[in-house]
Amino acid sequence: MARLLVDTNILCLLAVGRLGREQIAKHRRLRAYTAADFDLLLRAISHFSAIVTTPHVLAEASNLLRQTPEPLATTATLSLAELLAGVDERMTPAISLVQRGEYPRLGLADSAILDALDEDCRLISADLDLYLASEAAGFPAINFNHLRDGAAQL
Repeated sequence: MARLLVDTNILCLLAVGRLGREQIAKHRRLRAYTAADFDLLLRAISHFSAIVTTPHVLAEASNLLRQTPEPLATTATLSLAELLAGVDERMTPAISLVQRGEYPRLGLADSAILDALDEDCRLISADLDLYLASEAAGFPAINFNHLRDGAAQL
């Protein structure tokens, strides 16, 4: 089975949703998501053997998770830490990532995501630019918004 590389916002949804579906609506960085989106994400993840991420995605997610009032900021951050036990973390030096053609347009974290993809690793993202860059690089991706709208299936 293939692995799933989860982008920053989707990883935040996973970390907060694990605390309780009702917590999603309370987190100010997750206003675009619902409890039903969390359920959809869990179904998507179940089709893959492992979650993949990068240190850059984890740093962004950690910062976003803290951008909400306490105690949710702390509990969400701890939830992310618990997720790390089952995650395949792919590391590429930043000096290599900034040399990728996508870096000026997408930034460091998204360049790291693209660098971590391979034939057995599929991206899930709600970021259209990242989704399109993955597809253009020859790595099929899942656009989370297409799943939400019913326009795509796993």
